[in-house]
Amino acid sequence: MIKKTKSKTSGLTERQEQARFFEYAKYAERFGFDFADKAFSIKRESTANITTKKPVPALRWLHAIKNEGHGDIVRGYHSKRAGIKKGIPDIFYPLPVGGYSGLYIEIKRTALKPAHATSKGGCSDEQIAFGEWAREVGYAYIVAYGWQEAAVALRDYSGGRWPEALEQAA
Repeated sequence: MIKKTKSKTSGLTERQEQARFFEYAKYAERFGFDFADKAFSIKRESTANITTKKPVPALRWLHAIKNEGHGDIVRGYHSKRAGIKKGIPDIFYPLPVGGYSGLYIEIKRTALKPAHATSKGGCSDEQIAFGEWAREVGYAYIVAYGWQEAAVALRDYSGGRWPEALEQAA
């Protein structure tokens, strides 16, 4: 769910975090991850050592999933009838990689990052249930706290290096 509440640390709303992530992905699609990382000042702390200066055309199919707040009762009713469900992640990358069928990303504000692995970290019960289900049926799934974390996950996944520690922390 994309909320309009501002992050205490980054000053970005979830919608702004997501928009920034898609700007990054567009650069990676056109010019490669190395260029995108440099253009957006992404510091690589991941264990994956992926070098790609080539465009990533598969990122053309990376997309957002409309699942934000439904407004008033009438809009909520129509959204529900149209198939919008609670708990569905913000982003999907439909590229099979390394035994996974695709990558789901739920972006949260940086300020919501939990202090403990057992904390919900701003996730609803529905989001937690969807993440568990997605993993069970063969999808990679992560809750990313900020667009930078989402960008690192996207690059790692695209390079076939989906770190188990990162996945389990989601």
